[in-house]
Amino acid sequence: MSEVGVKDDRNSKGMPVLATILYDDRSGSTYLATKLADHPKIGVSFESGVFITLMKSQSRITEIGYLDDLLDKIYSEKKFLDWRIDRKRLRDVLIEVGFPLRSRDIANTIITLYFKSQNKDADVWLIKQGNTLHINGFKKLFPGIKFLHIIRDGRAVYSSKKRSLTSNTQRAMEDDPVRAAKVWKKRVSVPASRLNQDELLELRYEDLMREQTVVLDRITDFLGIRTFSDTVSSSNGGQGSGRLYASTIPEDQKHLHPYVGGEPQKDRITAWQSELRQDEIWLYELYAGDMLKHFGYQKFRMRSSIDSMTFVNTWCRSFIRRSFDTLMSVSNKPLNILRQPSRLLRWTRWKLMEHFR
Repeated sequence: MSEVGVKDDRNSKGMPVLATILYDDRSGSTYLATKLADHPKIGVSFESGVFITLMKSQSRITEIGYLDDLLDKIYSEKKFLDWRIDRKRLRDVLIEVGFPLRSRDIANTIITLYFKSQNKDADVWLIKQGNTLHINGFKKLFPGIKFLHIIRDGRAVYSSKKRSLTSNTQRAMEDDPVRAAKVWKKRVSVPASRLNQDELLELRYEDLMREQTVVLDRITDFLGIRTFSDTVSSSNGGQGSGRLYASTIPEDQKHLHPYVGGEPQKDRITAWQSELRQDEIWLYELYAGDMLKHFGYQKFRMRSSIDSMTFVNTWCRSFIRRSFDTLMSVSNKPLNILRQPSRLLRWTRWKLMEHFR
């Protein structure tokens, strides 16, 4: 068996601790990743959907033809290409591991190839993945994995998404405050409901900006390695700038991370208060106020009364967009659900209830 081929759970002696970062987009995850990458014992990957692909693939690959089909899917993702894992090398190692191949075997082989190529004697391999809705899938692929969940004030997340253009469409990531509030509320509430204290560490972006050393040392303690402040200061003169990781971010993604690799931008903590309209803030708090309060975020004190026509216009635009989203999600369901009227009725009723909440 190849030295990088893994056909076992990752709890064998001498293997690095595996962890992943959970987040909603624009929550400071890349900034956190750059800081953790300064630690000489933490290796950090770029974001990729490769493991989501493995979660959705068949549970066992029994022959080379099926393996090649899966590799076609994996290497069709542009972000995975940034990992620079040679396809022939990966294929050869997986064949050497031997059939049948489980999704877990393939996932472990991929991360081993990637992190071994980083020339870093790491005790922790950190996957920058994100989506909180795939927690169970990650636990199946990587038994014993630890989760870091970075949370940012949802209003700041929405404001950042409004100003950020996606790499593919060059459109704003989000421009609907109600939809943004619902998505943020759902995503930030999931980890604590599915993971126990030994598996999960939740931290706030705002605390990372204000007390960086304290937050980073909480993370290293959770991961079971030497404190961040002591180790970084002894290995790079105490700089901890994150510039090395930041310099390797793919060019087509750098426009999304203008502050990564620099000093904490504390002014970004409250910048949303002047960047968002008051009607947007009011609507956002209407739909996500309870979760904002849960994570310690205060309700915004309006500077003046909200213009009723502006508010109605914003809400109506949001309602139309969400109605369209619901209609499209119904029309895009596979045909097999249409063959089961009772199932379709239950699913449609659930979508409508979710829409009007």
